[in-house]
Amino acid sequence: MDQNPVLHMKSETFDVLTLWDYTDFECQVDFQELFPQYGSCSLVGWSMGVWAGQKLFSKFKSHLSRAIAINGTLCPIDDDFGIPTAVYTSTQEHYSEQTRLKFYKRMCRRKSILDKFILRQPQRSVHDQLYELAVLKNSVNCLPGRDSIYRDILISTSDLVVPTKNQVSFWQATGDCKIILLEEAHYPFSRFDNWEQLMEMWLPGLPSSPEHE
Repeated sequence: MDQNPVLHMKSETFDVLTLWDYTDFECQVDFQELFPQYGSCSLVGWSMGVWAGQKLFSKFKSHLSRAIAINGTLCPIDDDFGIPTAVYTSTQEHYSEQTRLKFYKRMCRRKSILDKFILRQPQRSVHDQLYELAVLKNSVNCLPGRDSIYRDILISTSDLVVPTKNQVSFWQATGDCKIILLEEAHYPFSRFDNWEQLMEMWLPGLPSSPEHE
């Protein structure tokens, strides 16, 4: 991905920094300088970004007031706790313009969501995405759940990319986290108009599934 699938989510509360492309972890942002400029900072990881967020920010855990994991685990390529290995390998080996669209359909499931996503799709080439898939296949590892920096977990009930049952199995085993099940597919962001709607889901007394047209 890149920043485009979430650009529609505005905010009057937060400055939003979006990170993507995990072919390497040499980040252009100096977090040691960035964090002191804010009273509080939150991390939101989505899909493979959950694992990447753990890798990048575990050493900055004390600077994070919250960490939210959305449709991902710390074992992102795994038959029991992530994307099944055969599915990931098949996606990588057959990735093309045509299969990319099929992948986006699997991410969104409903046509109404897919239509919105296509307007917000990443502005990356197939070659660029394929290179990242290949690098991740060889570099991804399974990080221990007991070390997780995430406490707020959002799992879509119709996730065909990172199977819902695999996510539930992983996060239930970690124990100390709050899980919300959302009736969405792997890409849940069309449900939200702004970051506040997402960040407030775990507040006491609020419904776990916000109404949205």
